[in-house]
Amino acid sequence: MKRYGHRAAAVVSLMCTVYAAVPAASAHDGNKKIDATLYEVTENMSLDDLSMPTLRTATAALQGTAKLGSPLCPADLVDLLVGLGLLTRADKPCSVTAVGNDAIETATGSGSVDGTFAVVINLDNTTDAPEFVAMTGTFKGSMQVVIDTTAKPPRTLPLINLNDGTFTPTDVLGFPITCPPVPGAKPCTDISALGLDPAKFGAAPFTGVFRLPFTVDKRGWRHRAFSNRDAFYLGDHGQLIKVQPDERSLGFPTVRVEIDF
Repeated sequence: MKRYGHRAAAVVSLMCTVYAAVPAASAHDGNKKIDATLYEVTENMSLDDLSMPTLRTATAALQGTAKLGSPLCPADLVDLLVGLGLLTRADKPCSVTAVGNDAIETATGSGSVDGTFAVVINLDNTTDAPEFVAMTGTFKGSMQVVIDTTAKPPRTLPLINLNDGTFTPTDVLGFPITCPPVPGAKPCTDISALGLDPAKFGAAPFTGVFRLPFTVDKRGWRHRAFSNRDAFYLGDHGQLIKVQPDERSLGFPTVRVEIDF
């Protein structure tokens, strides 16, 4: 069996094409509204067949922030945490972690993603990353690798669109959002016991985009990103967005996930 077929190599990189270099843009894509930004800290990926893969699957751990007032950072939740003395300020974004699983068909570039998320705050160590879980939930959606159909031949871009997404909060500080009626089940206390309105913590639809980092040389070739080179994300209008120092993990550029509710 071949170590890697041509098709497998293309799927693994998702960016093996020529790219005409353009001026670099700022850290974010113009005036686009972004409600949450997460970064892929780790990823474990597999192919169903190394010589002729038909499915790419992966599990990734992500971390980032969500705007105050967004479904991933409800103002009522932040006010509660301040009132309990767990937060000192009520005007900052929320820290969010997530573990996601995705599967993408190599022939079409389409697939799905699902997983769990948590809103976390600093508690027992204010120097490292936030770790105390304040709210948890699940998410799911569809994925589509972006193809530049104007190129001859069409080429894969380092972008994956997120569509038909839903974030569903499930509990706050261990209290379920709601207690669905289950015959014979033990009595359940929902978040109303915390003074929160369950109606304000419902499921929220979202869309988004994965921006995969890459490097560019003088000839305009796009390559895999290395820890010792400048790296870029591709903007929605074809511009280069330089990867910032805080968008790296252990020196390596990370995949950036932008969420819009």
